[in-house]
Amino acid sequence: MKEHPIRFDDAFERSREWLRNNASALGGRVLLLRDLVGRMALLIDGPRVESHQALSENLAGRLGAYGADESAIFLYPQDFFDHEALFKSPDTRRLFPAQLGDDGPQNVWLLERELTGLDWMRAPLPKPKDGPEPPRVTFFGLKGGVGRTTALVLFARALAKAGVRVLVVDLDLESPGLGSLLLPDNRRPKYGIVDYLVEQSGGGVDEQLVDDIIVRSPLVEHPTGEIHVIPAGGTRGDYLAKLGRVYQPVVTNGSAIELAERIDAMIAHFASKSNAQVVLLDSRAGLHDLAAFTVTRLRAHALLFGVGTSQTWNGYELLFKDWMRHPSLDELRDRLHMVAALIPETGRKEYTGRFVGKSYDLFADTLYEEVNQKEPSEGDAFNFDVSDETAPHYPIPIYWNRALQEFDPIQDPNRIAEDQLRIATNEFCSVVGKLIGMSTEPSS
Repeated sequence: MKEHPIRFDDAFERSREWLRNNASALGGRVLLLRDLVGRMALLIDGPRVESHQALSENLAGRLGAYGADESAIFLYPQDFFDHEALFKSPDTRRLFPAQLGDDGPQNVWLLERELTGLDWMRAPLPKPKDGPEPPRVTFFGLKGGVGRTTALVLFARALAKAGVRVLVVDLDLESPGLGSLLLPDNRRPKYGIVDYLVEQSGGGVDEQLVDDIIVRSPLVEHPTGEIHVIPAGGTRGDYLAKLGRVYQPVVTNGSAIELAERIDAMIAHFASKSNAQVVLLDSRAGLHDLAAFTVTRLRAHALLFGVGTSQTWNGYELLFKDWMRHPSLDELRDRLHMVAALIPETGRKEYTGRFVGKSYDLFADTLYEEVNQKEPSEGDAFNFDVSDETAPHYPIPIYWNRALQEFDPIQDPNRIAEDQLRIATNEFCSVVGKLIGMSTEPSS
């Protein structure tokens, strides 16, 4: 009978089980290294000893093509220029997370080497040291077409009418469009985010460039409230040529500064320039790297848009299961908020009830803790009742209205009556406003 080949997932589970049983025999810290194709090796923070020979042969045999050769599956500090840097990498995390009640050895760590996706599991970037920053809100969805960008524009509009200075940032670089909803053609700037990032790695960023990127939207005229926009691109140059160059790190003083750090600094620069009181971030949809750090690393409340379909729940389940092992899980899940988008005009109560149930099941199976999991001295478990409207699983509603499909507040501002907009999004704007401590009630 032909032996079943060892697959990617099989090899990882075999390595976990092997380390569960053998890590204590290796001595000291152990780092499981998984390379770009999934091949694994162990970095053992200690000396090479005779007993390791049989152990390395045993592990190599269990992993098949996903294990390094038995002569190289065990690595030691002398095999690296700086082995400690691997243990201290921001992408290193426990192989057996204690927060999941995993009974595996706690001296074993995992370091993934991936081309994309690392930011989903990275900690938030540090807060600035020069004082408080305005709150940030990320609008994210796994799928397009759920009204995410429209909701952002309406929330920005509500805040500005309430007298708030709002900065809107289009981080959906590969499908830009936020700028056109907030700026008429004659107000579009010369440049956009892609220009800022390209110049940052090439000619350098100066205040003239900044002035040629940020624009005030005419959508709201208010004595104090205003909306400033940073579009993905401007009217000048070849957008695709610039887009293809923004993902590479910038090297400064011998250190590589990654895209998340560059965009974080860019947002802070423009927030200061516009004296913003709140920053709204339009994320790219899906599991792209741009979405990853916009949701996890920019210290923003993350609004997770979804509709009541299996695509929504299956997609978020994939993401949440990975987040169960997130090194900053406590901080991450405190900022998550489900949004029920496009709630139908009929059967709303029944639809919302089903959405709440599915959302609760998703959180309960992944990010919520068992009520008795923590000792009383450690505080309450992260868990909520299914009907708790303050819980992250409880959806913030946006009500579907056919008129919203033609929403174009700049080019055709009178297409949709104000009362229709209020019915669709007033509750959404009010709830999200409370999350950041701001009212969305209009002021004169």
